[in-house]
Order: sequence, then structure tokens, then C-alpha cells
Amino acid sequence: MTSHPNPIDDIWAMGMEVPNVQPEWSLALLEPPICFYRQFVPLAGSVNGALFLSALVDALAMAHGQPPSTLVYDHAEITRRVGLSEKEQRTARKALTDAGLISEKRFGMPPRTLTKVNVQAIMQRIREASEDKHASAKQTLGLAAS
Repeated sequence: MTSHPNPIDDIWAMGMEVPNVQPEWSLALLEPPICFYRQFVPLAGSVNGALFLSALVDALAMAHGQPPSTLVYDHAEITRRVGLSEKEQRTARKALTDAGLISEKRFGMPPRTLTKVNVQAIMQRIREASEDKHASAKQTLGLAAS
């Protein structure tokens, strides 16, 4: 996820007081915000699923030397980055796999998970959702379908 300025620094810059917090501690107290792709929520079936899929897409964007759309990730790393527990990750992975948005393969010792993100399916579903919204808006406004 992208790095953002620390909000506590902004509060001090505005001259506001933050009780019992020293400026030098602000970086230790607040991490960058977690951002996710809102349009993934209906695709993933839940906010947790959308957050997990967003973390995978973000990891893909940062990955180097791996085949496009494929990555190996660590449950602990996802937990550290976005706060999803291993159980929440399992639930999200199942929903995303059932929806055809990701596929997984276990390998190695200790076992690791190779995840392939189906970028084409994601883009197709987003396109369909956009077309549905557009058609719905036209119908609401009483415009003829084109």
C-alpha cells in the first residue's frame, strides 16, 4: 500500500495538542493507513475479501522476478500489512477461489502458497459492474438504452 504522511505530524503542524504523546513517538504509534480497492468488495463478497485481494494486487505491483499475476505470500506478512488474521485470510481466499478471482497451489517444506491472481476475471467483473451501473442510471433517468 502507498506511504502517507503521519497524521500526528499534521496535528502538531496545525498547533493542536495530542495528550500524552511526544512528537518523536508519533512514527512508532501510527503506521501508514491501509487502503483498498472499494470496487473489489462486490467481487470478493466482503470487505475482508476485498482487503485481501487488494493486498495481493499491491504485492503483485511490487513483485520483481516472478511471472506476471503470480506470487508467493506469507500469512504473517499479510497480517502485518493489513491486519487480517489467518482465519480471515482463509475465508477470503476461499471466497476469491470460488469466485475464480485467484487460484492457489501449495508447495515445498515448510508448505508455502503460490497464488495466481486472475487479473482478466477481475477486470471483466469490474467492467460488467460498471456497465450494470451505467444501464441502471440510464433507466433511472428515463433515457433510452443505447
